[in-house]
Amino acid sequence: MGARREAGFQPRDVPRQGRIRHGVPAESPRVRGGPYNRDVLASPPPMPALVALALACALQCPDPPAPASGLSYHEVFDLPVTFSDGEVTTATLRFPRDPAGPCGWPTIVFIHGLFGDQSGPAPQARTFAAAGYATVAFDVRGHETHSGRHTLWGLRERLDLVEILEWLGASYPGVVDTSRVGLSGTSQGAILSLSLAGRENTPIEANPWRSGSYPDIDAIVITNLTADFFEAFSPQSAGLHCNLASSLLGTTGASVRFDLGIVADAMRSVLDRDPALWAALVSDPTRNPRSFVPQVTAPVLAMGAWDDYWFPLRSMLDALETLPAGVPRKLYLGTGGHSTPNAAGEISLRESWRRQWFDRFLKGELNGVEAGPRVTYAQTPPDPAQYLSNQTPWLRRETETWPPADSRDMRLYLRQGAELTPVPPAGDEPDELLSQDVGSSFGPAELLATEFRLSSIEAEIERREIAWRTPALTAPVRIAGEPAARLDLLALGAEWQAAVSLWDIAPTGEERYVTSGVHFGHGVPVGPTTVRLGAHCYEFAVGHRIELRLSNMLVHEPPPGALLRYAPTLESFTLTVRHDAAALSWLSLPVPESNPLSYGTAQLSSAGCAARMSSTGLASPSANPPFVLRADTVIPDRDGLLIYGLAPKQAPLNGGTLWIAPPLRRSGLIDSGGFPATPCSGLLLHDFTARLQSDPALTPGRPVYAQFWYRDPQSPGLTNLTNALQFTVLP
Repeated sequence: MGARREAGFQPRDVPRQGRIRHGVPAESPRVRGGPYNRDVLASPPPMPALVALALACALQCPDPPAPASGLSYHEVFDLPVTFSDGEVTTATLRFPRDPAGPCGWPTIVFIHGLFGDQSGPAPQARTFAAAGYATVAFDVRGHETHSGRHTLWGLRERLDLVEILEWLGASYPGVVDTSRVGLSGTSQGAILSLSLAGRENTPIEANPWRSGSYPDIDAIVITNLTADFFEAFSPQSAGLHCNLASSLLGTTGASVRFDLGIVADAMRSVLDRDPALWAALVSDPTRNPRSFVPQVTAPVLAMGAWDDYWFPLRSMLDALETLPAGVPRKLYLGTGGHSTPNAAGEISLRESWRRQWFDRFLKGELNGVEAGPRVTYAQTPPDPAQYLSNQTPWLRRETETWPPADSRDMRLYLRQGAELTPVPPAGDEPDELLSQDVGSSFGPAELLATEFRLSSIEAEIERREIAWRTPALTAPVRIAGEPAARLDLLALGAEWQAAVSLWDIAPTGEERYVTSGVHFGHGVPVGPTTVRLGAHCYEFAVGHRIELRLSNMLVHEPPPGALLRYAPTLESFTLTVRHDAAALSWLSLPVPESNPLSYGTAQLSSAGCAARMSSTGLASPSANPPFVLRADTVIPDRDGLLIYGLAPKQAPLNGGTLWIAPPLRRSGLIDSGGFPATPCSGLLLHDFTARLQSDPALTPGRPVYAQFWYRDPQSPGLTNLTNALQFTVLP
């Protein structure tokens, strides 16, 4: 069906192959405004200046208002676009049926993800067309109707995006306004959006097809992005990213036609066991957007997910830190990524932000979307059923920085007996070994034959692990940031992989994966090795245990299922983990300063009680309500007292364990109360606020370690000691 000229539809040259239909408007608020002058907003001006800017923009390029019910719009399908290298694709154009303003409708290009096509972002494109935008989506190179081969997000994909904008401006004057351009992309689309925004208004690189400059971009919304290919796809120049490798070399990527030279290089890097070739392929500066992020001047709304198995958040977070100081930015961290649930409340928030972002920076609407804390992050529901349900609300918090400014590192030391505790070893402890055995019959060709599937690989290489865990928690522990494991390793083998994962172990024994990270090595290094785990926000509940695992391969294991993130090393190796006073190994957890941690084990009393320490309130001298330390399930009607100090220690004392290093400070006697006829009904309470106000050693930021002692005449040692609690003094 040929395109028809309708009111408000004045293309200069409508391809006869295009199909057009009327769109059903989506409900949208009334919007007005004009273009956004980024130079003026490089440093946020005061509100009167913002108002004046918006008025000036509206006068320069006013847009017809959209009613609350939305505008009706055209959808023009199958529009052919020919690129400078002779390849072709098709595009879908959507725009309001009403006449545009003097400059045309502000324009948004929606860019689909790998293995997708132009129909993927159709719901978003329709919503924006009804809100008074011209939107276009097209098949990216190597996908569906695009005749060219995919060059792994390189120069040719970038030039295609440039030429889509040029085609729009030339073919639809008066309909589209290519001086007000936004880019919206997910995954692959996010990579291309950031790559183009980082080069705007600079000369196009030398190439066989064309010259010119990259266009001005006014705002981008990027979802599920990796901004650093080297970090994500080839960590330590040795890791082989399974998803990308299977896309290039297996049946997974059969729907995408990749450049044959890139496929050949990827194949050779595996067969020749040449990690440098793979690293060079993925870190090629013509495709890796990382180095161009400091040149981005377009406002950036970025959204990512904790459990994304394609793109861990680290590369996006690290890259966005390099944005110029004056560039407006907003960041969402939570869910809605590759392999993660699309919780309805979180998706609704993200889509409302997308709308507000483009309304603000393409139409000049003063909606305040860029105001307030820059980062919103959502806490992962720990229960797998709730996590997987799209109807589960996720608890959100806001912060100006990531990790949150009130974070501190909670250090848990690896100890003998598979213990994880704040108390470092005081002497020698036995080393622990992790080994991998690879038979001579399993090599690069056999690895390729598995198409990097975990089940097939585990049939050839056994997954092994060693673990350390805390005692049951008596207070919840919430992490918000990037955990890290600092391991003192001795490696035997030419190549090795140290995969570290963090787990939540319920009292019933159920295991919940939280996050993971990996370090690849060559040769025989001796000494400390830091493994960064993926950023996350998660809370370990009372009664649960925190577990650290070290494995020979990195498996991503959130509730949807286990996936191998990086290919295993095809060498046998042995890792020796050392954790004694001369070679410390520990896990570092980013927790709020106000988050106490219970540690150690309580002595079993003569009545069979194992007292549990906890706290209420905040450890601040000005706290209201006060900061109270308590121990439950104590023998009733006994005298006790609180002991505290400034460092942890593990020392036997009268059949129990003193968990605090001297010098020790003590409270006065405390009566446990309770009911004498009811064993374990006693309770020890101490208001620590007065100590915070009077003890000069308790300065803000100081860690404090505390436990209770009480009389137990029927026990062999005549006394009893609880477990301990670590907390940090707050201002």
